[in-house]
Amino acid sequence: MKAERDPGINAVTDEQAVLEYYQLSHDPFAPRTPGFKFFTPQRKPVLAQLHHLARFGGQVLVVTGPRGSGKTLLRQALVASTNKDAAQCVVTSGREAESPAVLVATLCQAVGVSEKSVAALLERAEQMHDIGMQLYVVVDDAHLLDAESLQLLADLSQIDAKFAPKVFLFGEDVLAGTLVTADMADDQPWYHRISLQALSLEETREYLAQRLEGAGQSIELFSDAQVAWIHEESEGWPGRINEAAKRALQDDREDVAPVSARRTPIIPRRSLIALVLVSLGVIAAWMMGDNEPVEPSTTVLELPEPVPEVDMTSMAAPSSLPPSEPVDPMEAASDMPEDLALFEPPQDASAGSALADAPSSASPQTGTMQPSAAAEPEAAAAVAPEPVAVVEAPALQPQPPQQADPNPSAAPAATDASSWYRQQAGNRYVLQLLGSHSRQAALEFMSAHDLSDLHFFETRHEGKPWFVVTQGAYADRQQAQAAANQLPGPLRQLKPWPRTIASIQQSLP
Repeated sequence: MKAERDPGINAVTDEQAVLEYYQLSHDPFAPRTPGFKFFTPQRKPVLAQLHHLARFGGQVLVVTGPRGSGKTLLRQALVASTNKDAAQCVVTSGREAESPAVLVATLCQAVGVSEKSVAALLERAEQMHDIGMQLYVVVDDAHLLDAESLQLLADLSQIDAKFAPKVFLFGEDVLAGTLVTADMADDQPWYHRISLQALSLEETREYLAQRLEGAGQSIELFSDAQVAWIHEESEGWPGRINEAAKRALQDDREDVAPVSARRTPIIPRRSLIALVLVSLGVIAAWMMGDNEPVEPSTTVLELPEPVPEVDMTSMAAPSSLPPSEPVDPMEAASDMPEDLALFEPPQDASAGSALADAPSSASPQTGTMQPSAAAEPEAAAAVAPEPVAVVEAPALQPQPPQQADPNPSAAPAATDASSWYRQQAGNRYVLQLLGSHSRQAALEFMSAHDLSDLHFFETRHEGKPWFVVTQGAYADRQQAQAAANQLPGPLRQLKPWPRTIASIQQSLP
C-alpha cells in the first residue's frame, strides 16, 4: 500500500514557496496578522458609533455580517481603543459559553469574583462603577450562543441601574433571528443592530495594498485584472479577499506543469538552478586550479638534468638543486633563465625533443671530464660557450601567466548596480528573474543568459542578504508582461513577474 502524503505538509510547502518566490516576510493574507488594522471610511464611523452608544445608551449593541466580513477585527479595535481607566473589557466567545452557567462563571472569573453567580457579578459591577469604571461584556461568535445565554445577557444589560454592564455581540446574520425570541419588554427597543457592508473595488485595492506592504511588498504584485477578479470572487468581504488573494498568488507562481508534478519538489526551482550554477562554477574553478601548476612543473623539472654537466665552481652563478631532490615548481620557475622560459608555453613534440637532445649532445663532453683533474679546465672551456646566454639572462617572473588566468568568480561583467535603480523613475517596471541568498549564484545566472539590460541589487530577506536579478526597464506593467512572454523558454518557466522600480528603491539599503 502506498503511503499518501499529508495534505498539511503540501500546504506548508506551497506556502513557503510562495513566500520565497515573492520575497514576503510573512503570509500577508493570514487570518490573524499581528499589528494589522484596516478601516475604510465606512468602518471608522461604526467604531465611533459603538463607543458613543456604549457611553450614552443602555441597549445591547449587535454587529452582524457574514463570515470574513471583519467582525473580529472590529471587535479587536473596540477593545484596543477603549479607555482602560474608564472601562474594563471582558472578552469571551460563543464557542466557549456552552450554557448560561458557564457564561456566568467565565464573567465572574474575569472580574475577580470567587462566587459564580449573577448577584456576585452585579455587585462587582457596582463596585467598579463607584470608582469610575464601567464593565464591558464583549462576545465574539455570538451567533453560537443558545437562547438562554442570550436571554441572560439581555437581562444583565437592562437592569435599572447605572452600573448595568454594557453588552456587545459580534456574530453572523443568523444572530438577528435569535434576538427576536428573547423575552423583553415591548415598550422600547432593547438592542441596536449594525450590519457591516462589503468593501468596494477601490477599498479592496487599498486593503490588498496594506496587507502586502506589511509583508514587505506592494500592490504591484497584482495586475488590475487580478484585483478585479479578487473583488468579484470575494464579493468585497475581507476574509474572502484573503482567500482569493492567496489563490491568485499561488496560481500566478505555478507554471503549466501537471498538478502532481508541481507538488513533488520541496526545493523551489530557482534555488535548484542556482545550486546547479554554483556547482558548475566550483567544478570549473577546481579544474582550472588543478591544471595551472602542470605547465611550469613539467618544464622546470627536466631542466636540472643538463645543469650538473657544467662545472659551476668556477662561475659566480648560484648552484642549482641536485636532480635527486624534489623541486618546487614555483621556486624552480623563479630560477629559470629568460631564454629557456621562451620555450615554456608551447607543449608540442618539438619542445620535448629539444629537451631530450640536450643530455645526449653533452654526453661526450662528460666522458672527457672524467679521466683527470687536469682536463677539467679544458672541458669547462669547451662547455662554457653553450650555456653562457643561459646563465647571464635574468630570472623568469612567473606572475604574468598566473594573472592572465581567468577567475571564474569574476566571469560576469555586470556589477552591483544599485545606483542604476536609484537613477530610474519609480513608475517604470522591470522583470524580476531570480532571487538568491548567494551573490555568486546571481552573477553566474547573469553570465549564463545572453540577455540585454540585466541588473542586480542587494537587499535583505529574512534578516540575510538577498540578491535579485532583473531585466529591462519598461514604461508600464503591460509592456513588461509582453517582454516576459518573449523570454526564452527556460526563463519563462521561472515565472518572471513585473515590479515597479519604486518598490526596489524602497528595499535598497
